[in-house]
Amino acid sequence: MRISKGGLICSSVYAGLFLLLFFILMVSGRTNPGNSGESGILLLPFLLPWIIFLRTGSWFDHNIETLIWVVILLNTLIIYLICGGAYALFKKK
Repeated sequence: MRISKGGLICSSVYAGLFLLLFFILMVSGRTNPGNSGESGILLLPFLLPWIIFLRTGSWFDHNIETLIWVVILLNTLIIYLICGGAYALFKKK
C-alpha cells in the first residue's frame, strides 16, 4: 500500500489548521476572563457536514469533546482519500 503525497499534504494542512485554531482558542479561554466562548464559532467549518446531523439531548451532549475529535479524524481521512485519489488520477496523465 502506497501513501499518497498529495493526500497527506492536504489532510495535514486541514488537521494542522484545526489544531492551531483549537489551541489558540483554548489558551484564549483560559487566560482571558472576559472570553465567554463566542470565538468557538470559528471551529464550525471544520466540523461540517457532520454537525448538521447531530441532535441535542442525546449521547452527543455528554461526550461532545470525543465527538469533535472523531469528526475531525473522519474529515481528515475523507480529505486524504479525495486529494490522494485526485493526485493519483492527475499524476498518471
